[in-house]
Amino acid sequence: MNESEFIEQVDCRFPYGRPLDWRRLSAQAARVSPNAAFMVLHEICRVPRSVVVSPALASAMVRHWRRRFRHPLCRVLAPVVQAYVGGAALRPAQAARLMRKVAAYPDQYNALALCYFSAEDRAGALDRLFETVTSTWDAARQE
Repeated sequence: MNESEFIEQVDCRFPYGRPLDWRRLSAQAARVSPNAAFMVLHEICRVPRSVVVSPALASAMVRHWRRRFRHPLCRVLAPVVQAYVGGAALRPAQAARLMRKVAAYPDQYNALALCYFSAEDRAGALDRLFETVTSTWDAARQE
């Protein structure tokens, strides 16, 4: 299975209530690609409104995911994950700082999205930064 197929399988279909399935997805994602693994983290952190996941369960899912996947961005994303699990939001300046760190790792769209969605940004600065980073990645891939 390639990255696009995996992400399509997981996006808005994460099996929160089925521990065996989410554990398997975490392990599978790490074998597919870093962006696929960050998609699983994205789903763990950004739970749909129609699903209830306790902070304890979310923490357990993050710990399981973290044991299956190693990447330098895991440390960068730690404050983002902590905010999501705790039901808090980051300040836009902090989210922007983390987005700039993610930018150094091309094509990690799901890691970037976690940072982008972690703050309420009424001024639109995060929108512009998101567009700049993804445009840079896309242009580099075209070369």
